[in-house]
Amino acid sequence: MAQNDVKEATIKTVIDVVAEREKKRHDWIEDYLNRNLNIYTKK
Repeated sequence: MAQNDVKEATIKTVIDVVAEREKKRHDWIEDYLNRNLNIYTKK
């Protein structure tokens, strides 16, 4: 049972880490697009 708890906790941690990475990537993509769109719309 203890091993199962550890496994579950590990899976949750991995999901949290991946979610955090995805959020950062999403923010970066949004920031990148905003900057590039601003360049195009100013012309």
